[in-house]
Amino acid sequence: MGTYVLFIGGVVVEKESNRQNQGTIKWTSLMLTEHIATLKKVWKEDERVKKGLIAMDKAVEVDFLVRRALNDSLPVQLRYFYGDSLCEERVKISALEAANKKIRVIKLACKSELSIDIRAITDIKIL
Repeated sequence: MGTYVLFIGGVVVEKESNRQNQGTIKWTSLMLTEHIATLKKVWKEDERVKKGLIAMDKAVEVDFLVRRALNDSLPVQLRYFYGDSLCEERVKISALEAANKKIRVIKLACKSELSIDIRAITDIKIL
């Protein structure tokens, strides 16, 4: 039927799942660190999150809260897509670029500036 790979206690275990070799475990303790890093990278790619469309009422709510946070200088918690991953940051909105459909924010944790596409925002909460 096939094999599957498990990561148990720092050791990669490959177990065959067909009936003839049921229970056969191959320990691969002689794997190079490059192989382990490659396996971790492949597994991380499987955890990708696909960007979907948000409902129209949610988009209106996000737009309203972005404008309110900008006008009143309120800190917010943003959840947005960056590439294939979903990120969550505590930020303060510094500018709204309507032409580019982006907002410029300052991260509260490290005071660095970041530009985020408005269409990538999935949720916003005023802190």
